[in-house]
Amino acid sequence: MGENMFFGVVLDPRICEIDLDNLHHEFQNQAPYMCQYGEALAEAEKARALMYAEKAAKIRIADPKVSQAKLESMIEEEDPEYIDMQYAVSRLKAFVEALKAKLRSLEKEADLWADRYFSSPKEPKPRRGGLDDHTQELTERQRTMINKNREKEDSGNEKL
Repeated sequence: MGENMFFGVVLDPRICEIDLDNLHHEFQNQAPYMCQYGEALAEAEKARALMYAEKAAKIRIADPKVSQAKLESMIEEEDPEYIDMQYAVSRLKAFVEALKAKLRSLEKEADLWADRYFSSPKEPKPRRGGLDDHTQELTERQRTMINKNREKEDSGNEKL
């Protein structure tokens, strides 16, 4: 088994990241990931149980009077092959839990999106009734001043 390869699946932490701009893709990919990694976890647990049974049978053949506590200690704490198998199962369980956490987060993000929590620029809404008279008068004065200044600048530039 590679460092992050267990029972045919790669434990890539990027799979557990959420792309907020593509929630639809995240939801689309979530179920296949859950199936793939859940199946790998089931296979790992099955392989671990079979390994334990085989090792327990060999130990019982060699020493029929071995206690259950001693048997468990010999397999679970002293057998490097079983310890590696236990490690693989633990990593897969953690990854499946991370995928479940991602699904819960996706559901919450989708709720926020549906409630329009994420803001985006919007066009200004027209005011009802237009501008009041005072604001209209100020705006006209400003426009007049700006236009006079432009005319002065333009006439000054023509002389050059």
